[in-house]
Amino acid sequence: MPTLARLAIALATLAAASASPALTINYTFLPGTSEQAQQAIRVAGAQWTSVITTDVTLTLNFESGLRLSSGVLGTTKSMYIDMYYSDLRSRLAQGSTSAADALAVASLPGSANFGRLINLTADNPAGAGSATPYVDHNPATVHMSAANARALGLQFQGNESPGCAAACDARIDISTRYAYDYDPSDGITPGTFDFVGIVRHEIGHALGFVSGVDSLDVAGTLRPAGSFTGVTPLDLFRYSSLSAASHVIDFTADARQKYLSVNGGLTMGPEFAEGEVHGDGAQASHWKDGRSIGAMAPYIQAGVADSRITAADLLALDVIGWTVSAVPEPAPMVLFGAGLAAIAGLRIGRRRGDGVA
Repeated sequence: MPTLARLAIALATLAAASASPALTINYTFLPGTSEQAQQAIRVAGAQWTSVITTDVTLTLNFESGLRLSSGVLGTTKSMYIDMYYSDLRSRLAQGSTSAADALAVASLPGSANFGRLINLTADNPAGAGSATPYVDHNPATVHMSAANARALGLQFQGNESPGCAAACDARIDISTRYAYDYDPSDGITPGTFDFVGIVRHEIGHALGFVSGVDSLDVAGTLRPAGSFTGVTPLDLFRYSSLSAASHVIDFTADARQKYLSVNGGLTMGPEFAEGEVHGDGAQASHWKDGRSIGAMAPYIQAGVADSRITAADLLALDVIGWTVSAVPEPAPMVLFGAGLAAIAGLRIGRRRGDGVA
């Protein structure tokens, strides 16, 4: 069966599966985006709309004609919204629909500010730029993607700041440097990359799977802690054993283990990547590489279908404000931390671009 026909059938099947109230994505394509690519993009988007039941509409702009940096398959540039932490906490509480939501909201500080473990700042008590973590209790705002803000009930007009051809919530670019397989249903052709999987991953970033730690994890940057205002909703559930002991989130860039926790760090969920420069070599806006955790892993291998959306991906989106299907119960979440052996072979990174993964 021709590739476009298979993609059309897959799209129709996913659309039928999400007939109840759900996320809606409006797609806009810049010139040069082939019909084959457009169909594959819609299939990737439908995989998210089939599992997210939040009744909001997003506008995503796509470009598949750019030659991105070597080693980069795709980037996402989102419009961003700042919100007072207390407002975010209230909105998360009002929108709580799962046991994980209830635990997550209960774990958040009830004050106007929250604490974080941070390092590499100009005002680090251990010395300017020191890698030694310390507690900063001053943050009072949260920085979130436009899509995440819409999930929390904010109403606003999109704009063209991400470089969209028209008003949009995010722009996704796919590089022309590499060859792609646009139909993963029959396997991925050797030497090519899973186009649907790449787009699925980038849409996940637009939905809010991002970390402000990437703004800290930059070589040669030395600024006071107060200038790092990019704590995202996902970062509010980013912990380490050290931060949990101090009852604060972990906003450091270093090689210590970081993980998602919905109960203030007491239970270790799926592991996060630790930082491209000062951590494990992968941007913090991803799951830990080599753990087979989910669609938001940092790398994809040529000739292999990318990771599907998993319970771990849904859990992360659930606690930052989306209503999703099949949210795992809190008790077994520790199992997500179990590591699987990394797959050996060539991997191409999907690196963060322009402040957005």
